[in-house]
Amino acid sequence: MSSWLSSQLNPIVSLRARIALAIGLLTATLAAVLAIISANISLGMSERQVGESLNILAHSLSDTTEMAIGERLREIKLSATRKLMRDREVPLEEKRRILEDTQSAFKSYAWLGLTDKNGVCVAGTGEYLEGVDLSLLPWFIQGRSKPFLGDAHEAMLLAEQPPNPSGEMFYLLDVAVPVFDLNDEFMGVLGAYIRWEWMESLIKTIDDKYDVEIILLSDKGLVLTGLPQLHTPFAPLAPKTASIIGKGGHGYITEKWTDGKEYITGYTVGRRYPNAQGLGWTILVRDTTARAFASTYVTQRTIIALGAVLSVLFSIIGWIISGRIVKPVVAITTAAEAIANGDLSTESPVTGGRDEIARLGYSISLMTHNLVGEITIRRFAEEQLRLSEKVFENSREGIIITDENRRILRINKACSSIIGYDLPDAANVSFEIALPVTQQQDFYANVWHSVKNFGHWQGELFSKRKSGEIFPAWLIINSITDENGIITNYLGIFSDLTEVKRSLEAQMAREVAENSNALKDKFLNIVSHDLRSPLAGVSSLLEMMGADAGLNLAEQTRRQIVERMRNSVKSLLKLIDTLLDIGRLKSGKITLNQAFFNAREVIGYCVSNMDALAEKKVVSISNEIPEGLRLFCDPALFGEVIANLISNAIKFSQKGGTIHIFAPSERQSIIAIKDTGVGIAKDTLPNLFKHDVKTSTTGTAGERGTGLGLPYCHDLMVAMGGTISVESEIGKGSVFYVSIPDVERVILVVDDQEAQRKIIREYISSLEKIGFIEAVDGANGLQKLIETRPDLIITDLQMPRIDGFAFIRAVRQNSNLKNIPIIAVTSVISSAENESGPTCEQLALEAGADDIELKSYMAENILAKVQKLLPPLERGSISKVG
Repeated sequence: MSSWLSSQLNPIVSLRARIALAIGLLTATLAAVLAIISANISLGMSERQVGESLNILAHSLSDTTEMAIGERLREIKLSATRKLMRDREVPLEEKRRILEDTQSAFKSYAWLGLTDKNGVCVAGTGEYLEGVDLSLLPWFIQGRSKPFLGDAHEAMLLAEQPPNPSGEMFYLLDVAVPVFDLNDEFMGVLGAYIRWEWMESLIKTIDDKYDVEIILLSDKGLVLTGLPQLHTPFAPLAPKTASIIGKGGHGYITEKWTDGKEYITGYTVGRRYPNAQGLGWTILVRDTTARAFASTYVTQRTIIALGAVLSVLFSIIGWIISGRIVKPVVAITTAAEAIANGDLSTESPVTGGRDEIARLGYSISLMTHNLVGEITIRRFAEEQLRLSEKVFENSREGIIITDENRRILRINKACSSIIGYDLPDAANVSFEIALPVTQQQDFYANVWHSVKNFGHWQGELFSKRKSGEIFPAWLIINSITDENGIITNYLGIFSDLTEVKRSLEAQMAREVAENSNALKDKFLNIVSHDLRSPLAGVSSLLEMMGADAGLNLAEQTRRQIVERMRNSVKSLLKLIDTLLDIGRLKSGKITLNQAFFNAREVIGYCVSNMDALAEKKVVSISNEIPEGLRLFCDPALFGEVIANLISNAIKFSQKGGTIHIFAPSERQSIIAIKDTGVGIAKDTLPNLFKHDVKTSTTGTAGERGTGLGLPYCHDLMVAMGGTISVESEIGKGSVFYVSIPDVERVILVVDDQEAQRKIIREYISSLEKIGFIEAVDGANGLQKLIETRPDLIITDLQMPRIDGFAFIRAVRQNSNLKNIPIIAVTSVISSAENESGPTCEQLALEAGADDIELKSYMAENILAKVQKLLPPLERGSISKVG
C-alpha cells in the first residue's frame, strides 16, 4: 500500500502527481507575482503620499523658522529706530536700559549691545563687553550697511562671561542693524546674540507634534539640530540626499543612511534674501520606511499567505481532475510497453472522442500496423548501407567525408594510399592536410565559396601527401545538407593525376619540339631566301665581270657593277650581324648592364648617327625628350632599339617628312617615335615583331631591309623587362612606343616623432628612385612589414609600445625579413640606462642592426650609410659578349 501511494504521489513516475503539482506551483507563482506587483504599486503610492506629506511639513517648518528669525530681526530694527537710541545726547545708561528691557521681553537673547561707528561697544546688557573693540566681528562689519543675520556659531566672547555661569561652550545666532542718529548719520551698530536653544525648542515642539524627526542644516551643510552629529558636515551621513538638496528647491527622497536604516525624507532648502530675512537653512523631515510603509508590508504578507492557501486548494482539485485524465493514458501506456517489448499483437485501447488521449490511442494502434512495414524497409536500407560501404572501401578514387567544420570523419583505402594518412592519423584533422600552403589562399577561398553557395566544386589543384610531396590531383567536393538546407558534411573525391600529368607533359614536350622545329624551318626558309638574293646578285655580276673581255664594258658601267656588288655584300653582312645578335640574345650570351642614364643624351646620340641618312632623304628629326628624364635599363641595348626605330622611320618617310621623338605626358617611362611615313597595313601589324613571319617591305627610296630588326628590338625590350608596341594607319604614319619599367627602392622609417621622420627623408631624398613608408612605433612598423617588404629599414631605438631593440629582434627572427639591412638611430649612443651595462650601440648591434647613427651627426653620415647598405639598382656587367 505504501509503495503504491508513494508511486502515485511521486511526480517523477506519476503524471497525475505532476499535473497536481504543476497546478499548485502555478497558483503559488501567480499569487507571488500578484503580491509583488500589488506591493510595488502600493509601495509607490505610499512613498509618494508619505514623501509629499513630509515635504509639506518641511516647507511649513521652513516658513515657521524664517518667520521666527524675521520677528527677532524686526525687534532689533525697532529698537534701533527708537529716538532714545538715535539721540546722541541720551545717556548710555538709558540706552542700556532699553536693551535690557528688550532682553527681558525675549528671554532667549543672550546679549544685546550698541557700538560706536568704530566698533567699540558703548552699551551692553549687564554692562558686558562694554569698551571692547568688536570691529572685526562679522555682525559689525556686515551690520554697518544693512540688517545682518548670522548663522549658528560658538559663543567665543560670552563663553567666559557671567551670562554663562557654567563656563561651557554654547551656540548663538547673530542679529545686527545699523543705527543712524537724528541727522541720519551713521553712529554705530546695534547687535544681539540669540541663544540657539530657542531654535531647538521651536523645532522640538513641531517634532513632538508630528512624531517625526526634524533635522536643520546650515547653508554650509552643517548639522544644526536633530542629529547627534551636531555642527559636522551632513554629506557623509546621507550622500544621495546631500547631493539632491545641494541643487536647492524642495521634494522628497528615499535612501539608506549610514546608520544602517532606510529613511524617506522630505526637504526644503531655504533661501537668503537681500534684506537678510532668511539664513538659507535646509529643513529635513524624515521617517523610517519600516514605519512609514508598515501597512503596505502587512498587505503584501496577507496576499502571499492567501496565495499559499489557494495553491494547496487548487493542488487538491488538480489531483482529482488529473485522475480522470490519466486513467486512459495508463491503459495506452501499458499497451505501448507491450508493443515495445516485441508483442506486436497487442492492440492499443482506442477511446471515444477527439481529444489528445483519443488521438494518442489511435496513433499507437496505427503505429503497430506500420511497424512491421518499417522493419522491412529498415532491413532493406541496412542492406543498401552495407553495399554503399563496400563501394566506399573498394573505390579506386580517394574519398574523404568531413563534418560541417571540414574535420575528417572517414577516408577510404584509396584515399589513404594517395595521401599517405591512415584513418587514425586523419580523424578529426582538417581537410586542409591534403591541401598544401603553396597554393594561393585566394584559390582555396574561391573553392569553399563555390561549395557553400552552389553545393559543389571540381577542378585540378595541387595536393599534398603525408611525406610532404606535392602532386597534381583532380578534386570533386560536394556539400551534404539536412532537410533545412544547412550543411552537415562535405564529401571529397580525389584522383591522383601524377601519371596522367607525366604522360601529358611528355606529349606536350613532343608537340613543343615539333612546333619549334617547324618554326625553325620556317625561319630558316625566310632567312635563306634573304641570304640567297644578295649572293645570287653578286654571283651574276661576277660572271658579267668575268666576261668583260668580250663585252668591252665601259669604265662607268664597271663602277656601277662594283657599287651594286658592294651594296649586296653590305646587306648580307648586316643580315648576318642581326642573325648573330639574335642568336646571342636567345642563348643568353648578351648580358644586361642596367643603370640610370640620361634619356635625352642617349637618344640625341642615336639621332646624330642618323643625321646623314635623314639629310639624304630630306627628313627632319626632332628630339623632344625633356632634360633630366632618367630611365633605368641597359643604355647600349636601349640605344640599339631607338636607332633601329629611327632608321625604320627614315626608311618609310617621304621627302620632307618629319620624325618626333617624345615622352608622352601621362607616363615619362615611355618613349614614342612618331613619323609621317607611309604607315603599316592592319593585317601586317599583328606579325610585325614575329621572327617566323616575313614583314619586310621596300622603303620609299627603294631601301631594302632584313625584316629581322623589329623582332630583334622586341626581344631586347623583353630581356630588359620592357615592351614595344605600335600604332599605325596607311598614309598617316606610325608611332612606336618603347616602355621601360619603373624602378623604385623602398625605405621603411620607424620613429614616433613626425619631425624626425621628415628629417631622415630630407637627408636621403637626393637618392634616385626612392620610396618611403613610415611607422609611428615598433608595433606599427611590424604591421607595415606584413603589407610591404622594404629594401632598407631606418629605426629609432627609444619608442613607446615596442621599442627599437625589440623591433630589430622581431625582424631578424622572421625568415622572410631577416636579410633586410637595418640602420638604428638614437639620441644617446655612448651609454645605456644602466651606466655599468652595455651601451645603446652594443645593444642595437646585438639585436641585429647593421649600423647605428647618432641623431646629432645624421646630416653628415646617414646618406653614406644608406648608400652602403641599400641594394644597388644596377644589375649585370657592362660588356656585351660575342
